Amino acid sequence: MGYGDDGIAVFDQDWDVLIILDACRYNAYKKHASLPGDLRAVTSQGSVTPEWIRKNVGGRDLTDTVFVSANGRYLKLADELNARWHAFEPVVEDELADAEKSLLVAPPKAVTEQARVALEQYPRKRIVIHYVQPHTPYLGPLGREHFEPGRNLQDLSTDPTLDRDLILDAYHENLELVLSSVEELLDTAGPDIGRVVVTSDHGELLGDRLWPLPVRQWGHIPDLHHPLLVRVPWHRLDVGARRDVIAEEPADEAMTDEGNEQERLTEHLRALGYAE
Repeated sequence: MGYGDDGIAVFDQDWDVLIILDACRYNAYKKHASLPGDLRAVTSQGSVTPEWIRKNVGGRDLTDTVFVSANGRYLKLADELNARWHAFEPVVEDELADAEKSLLVAPPKAVTEQARVALEQYPRKRIVIHYVQPHTPYLGPLGREHFEPGRNLQDLSTDPTLDRDLILDAYHENLELVLSSVEELLDTAGPDIGRVVVTSDHGELLGDRLWPLPVRQWGHIPDLHHPLLVRVPWHRLDVGARRDVIAEEPADEAMTDEGNEQERLTEHLRALGYAE
C-alpha cells in the first residue's frame, strides 16, 4: 500500500474549525509554528490538492460544514464531487484591493477577514478555512522581488539560474506570513471558536533528491505519495467552548466554474501550477 492510500480522513476527525495551509511540509511547520496545543505528523490522502479534495470531500454529506477557501480547485471540481455542504465562501482575488489583483491568489489577510465573518455568521457549523500559502506565488519581500506572481515551482525548476537557497527562504517566508495571519484570526475571531486543527492538504518538494532518481524534484506531483508530499502537520488546539454543530440544508446554490469567471479561474489555477 502506498503513502496516501491510508491517510487521514479529515472529516471523520474531531474538530470545529479546520485550517488548511496549502503545500505545507511538516518539518517547515514544526520549525515556524508557535501556536499552543498538540502537534503531530499525519499522512495526507493526497500529494496534490485535487486528489486531497476528491478523497476527503467526494460523496460526503457535509451539510454541517461551511467552506472558506482561496483555492479555486473546489470550484473546478464541484460538478464531479457529488458532495453537499451548508455553504461555500470563495475568497477570490477580484475582491481585493487593486494593488493585489496581479497576484492571481488571495493573500492570507483576505482569507482571515472572510473566515472571521464566517465564524460569526455560522456559529453552529464546522468551518473549513483553506489558505493558499505557503504554496506559490511567494508573497513575502523575497518572493515579490525575485519571482513573478504567475511562476510556480515547476516553472522555476527549469530556470538554469535557480537559486535553491532563495527558493527555500521564499517558501519559509510565505509560511511565516500565513502563520501570522492564522494567529491573528485565532486572537480576534471571538472567545468561543471551538476545537481548531491546523493541517495541510499536501507537502512540497523544495529541490529534494528522491531515491532512486538523483535529480532534484520541485513542487508536488500527482500520485507521488512520497513522505515529503504526504506527511503533514496536525496541530490541535482548543479556543474557548466547543461549537454545538448541526446539519442544515445548503444555504447557497451549487458552485460551478461556468460563466464570466471561468477564464479568471483558469488563470488562478495556472498560477498554482495547474496547466489544464
